[in-house]
Amino acid sequence: EIGLKDYKIPRKGEFGWIFLIAPTKEESAKVAKDFSLDKKFFEQYHKINHSQRFSTNPLVFVLVDYYLDKNSEVKHSRLLFVLTDTCIITAIATPNEYYETLFDETVQIFDAEEEKSLGKLLYTFMRQDIEDNYDVLQVYDNKIMAL
Repeated sequence: EIGLKDYKIPRKGEFGWIFLIAPTKEESAKVAKDFSLDKKFFEQYHKINHSQRFSTNPLVFVLVDYYLDKNSEVKHSRLLFVLTDTCIITAIATPNEYYETLFDETVQIFDAEEEKSLGKLLYTFMRQDIEDNYDVLQVYDNKIMAL
Protein backbone atom coordinates (compact mmCIF):
# COMPACT_ATOMS: atom_id res chain seq x y z
CA GLU A 1 0.00 0.00 0.00
CA ILE A 2 1.26 3.43 -0.80
CA GLY A 3 0.37 6.76 0.71
CA LEU A 4 1.85 7.52 4.08
CA LYS A 5 3.99 4.40 3.82
CA ASP A 6 6.94 4.07 1.50
CA TYR A 7 8.03 0.93 -0.27
CA LYS A 8 11.33 -0.65 -1.09
CA ILE A 9 12.12 -1.38 -4.73
CA PRO A 10 13.17 -5.05 -4.82
CA ARG A 11 16.69 -5.72 -6.06
CA LYS A 12 17.70 -8.65 -8.22
CA GLY A 13 17.01 -11.86 -6.31
CA GLU A 14 14.35 -10.17 -4.16
CA PHE A 15 10.69 -9.66 -4.88
CA GLY A 16 7.75 -7.80 -3.48
CA TRP A 17 4.08 -7.02 -3.84
CA ILE A 18 2.77 -3.49 -3.93
CA PHE A 19 -0.99 -3.28 -3.42
CA LEU A 20 -2.33 0.16 -4.32
CA ILE A 21 -5.69 1.11 -2.90
CA ALA A 22 -7.28 4.12 -4.61
CA PRO A 23 -3.91 5.50 -5.67
CA THR A 24 -3.64 9.22 -6.31
CA LYS A 25 -2.16 10.50 -9.55
CA GLU A 26 1.04 11.29 -7.66
CA GLU A 27 1.26 7.78 -6.19
CA SER A 28 0.59 6.17 -9.57
CA ALA A 29 3.20 8.41 -11.20
CA LYS A 30 5.76 7.45 -8.52
CA VAL A 31 5.19 3.72 -9.06
CA ALA A 32 5.26 4.16 -12.84
CA LYS A 33 8.56 6.04 -12.61
CA ASP A 34 10.15 3.68 -10.05
CA PHE A 35 9.35 0.62 -12.18
CA SER A 36 9.74 2.25 -15.63
CA LEU A 37 6.07 1.76 -16.50
CA ASP A 38 3.82 3.72 -18.78
CA LYS A 39 1.51 5.93 -16.68
CA LYS A 40 -1.38 5.14 -19.02
CA PHE A 41 -1.80 1.73 -17.32
CA PHE A 42 -2.71 3.48 -14.08
CA GLU A 43 -4.84 6.08 -15.81
CA GLN A 44 -6.93 3.63 -17.83
CA TYR A 45 -7.44 0.40 -15.88
CA HIS A 46 -10.46 1.61 -13.90
CA LYS A 47 -12.30 2.43 -17.16
CA ILE A 48 -11.91 -1.02 -18.75
CA ASN A 49 -15.16 -3.01 -19.07
CA HIS A 50 -13.65 -6.47 -19.56
CA SER A 51 -10.43 -8.25 -18.69
CA GLN A 52 -7.69 -7.00 -20.97
CA ARG A 53 -3.93 -7.32 -21.48
CA PHE A 54 -2.03 -4.07 -21.98
CA SER A 55 1.51 -5.38 -22.33
CA THR A 56 3.56 -8.57 -22.25
CA ASN A 57 6.89 -7.07 -21.21
CA PRO A 58 6.28 -6.38 -18.44
CA LEU A 59 3.05 -8.33 -18.18
CA VAL A 60 0.30 -5.78 -17.53
CA PHE A 61 -3.36 -6.72 -17.48
CA VAL A 62 -6.71 -5.72 -16.04
CA LEU A 63 -8.87 -8.34 -14.41
CA VAL A 64 -12.56 -7.56 -14.14
CA ASP A 65 -13.48 -9.68 -11.16
CA TYR A 66 -16.74 -10.53 -9.43
CA TYR A 67 -17.19 -11.07 -5.70
CA LEU A 68 -19.84 -11.08 -2.99
CA ASP A 69 -20.00 -8.09 -0.69
CA LYS A 70 -20.82 -8.45 3.01
CA ASN A 71 -24.56 -8.44 2.12
CA SER A 72 -24.03 -11.35 -0.33
CA GLU A 73 -24.68 -9.05 -3.28
CA VAL A 74 -22.65 -9.68 -6.42
CA LYS A 75 -20.28 -6.80 -7.15
CA HIS A 76 -17.43 -6.34 -9.59
CA SER A 77 -14.16 -4.50 -9.59
CA ARG A 78 -11.27 -3.82 -11.92
CA LEU A 79 -7.83 -4.84 -10.75
CA LEU A 80 -4.64 -3.77 -12.44
CA PHE A 81 -1.79 -6.30 -12.34
CA VAL A 82 1.78 -5.49 -13.32
CA LEU A 83 4.38 -8.27 -13.16
CA THR A 84 7.98 -7.16 -13.37
CA ASP A 85 11.08 -9.28 -12.79
CA THR A 86 11.03 -8.39 -9.10
CA CYS A 87 7.55 -7.22 -8.21
CA ILE A 88 3.82 -7.67 -8.54
CA ILE A 89 1.95 -4.38 -8.50
CA THR A 90 -1.79 -4.57 -7.97
CA ALA A 91 -4.14 -1.59 -7.98
CA ILE A 92 -7.81 -1.09 -7.25
CA ALA A 93 -9.48 2.27 -7.92
CA THR A 94 -11.51 2.46 -4.72
CA PRO A 95 -11.12 1.05 -1.22
CA ASN A 96 -12.62 -2.42 -1.14
CA GLU A 97 -12.93 -4.60 1.94
CA TYR A 98 -13.09 -7.80 -0.10
CA TYR A 99 -9.76 -7.21 -1.85
CA GLU A 100 -8.05 -5.85 1.24
CA THR A 101 -9.02 -9.07 3.06
CA LEU A 102 -8.00 -11.18 0.07
CA PHE A 103 -4.61 -9.43 0.01
CA ASP A 104 -4.08 -10.07 3.74
CA GLU A 105 -5.13 -13.74 3.42
CA THR A 106 -2.87 -14.23 0.41
CA VAL A 107 0.11 -12.79 2.27
CA GLN A 108 -0.60 -15.01 5.28
CA ILE A 109 -0.83 -18.16 3.14
CA PHE A 110 2.21 -17.18 1.09
CA ASP A 111 4.30 -16.47 4.18
CA ALA A 112 3.75 -20.08 5.26
CA GLU A 113 5.06 -21.44 1.94
CA GLU A 114 8.59 -22.82 1.90
CA GLU A 115 9.32 -22.00 -1.73
CA LYS A 116 8.60 -18.43 -2.68
CA SER A 117 8.43 -16.82 -6.13
CA LEU A 118 6.44 -14.15 -7.91
CA GLY A 119 4.59 -16.85 -9.83
CA LYS A 120 3.62 -18.62 -6.62
CA LEU A 121 2.46 -15.34 -5.09
CA LEU A 122 0.25 -14.55 -8.08
CA TYR A 123 -1.04 -18.13 -8.12
CA THR A 124 -1.92 -17.92 -4.41
CA PHE A 125 -3.86 -14.68 -4.92
CA MET A 126 -5.72 -16.03 -7.95
CA ARG A 127 -6.50 -19.35 -6.24
CA GLN A 128 -8.00 -17.56 -3.24
CA ASP A 129 -10.05 -15.32 -5.53
CA ILE A 130 -11.27 -18.23 -7.65
CA GLU A 131 -12.46 -20.08 -4.55
CA ASP A 132 -14.56 -17.04 -3.69
CA ASN A 133 -15.91 -16.90 -7.25
CA TYR A 134 -17.71 -20.19 -6.62
CA ASP A 135 -19.91 -18.24 -4.19
CA VAL A 136 -20.75 -15.80 -7.00
CA LEU A 137 -21.62 -18.70 -9.30
CA GLN A 138 -23.85 -20.17 -6.61
CA VAL A 139 -25.82 -16.91 -6.34
CA TYR A 140 -26.42 -16.88 -10.10
CA ASP A 141 -27.22 -20.59 -10.13
CA ASN A 142 -29.87 -19.98 -7.45
CA LYS A 143 -31.34 -17.09 -9.46
CA ILE A 144 -31.53 -19.25 -12.59
CA MET A 145 -33.15 -22.10 -10.67
CA ALA A 146 -35.77 -19.69 -9.32
CA LEU A 147 -36.88 -18.72 -12.85
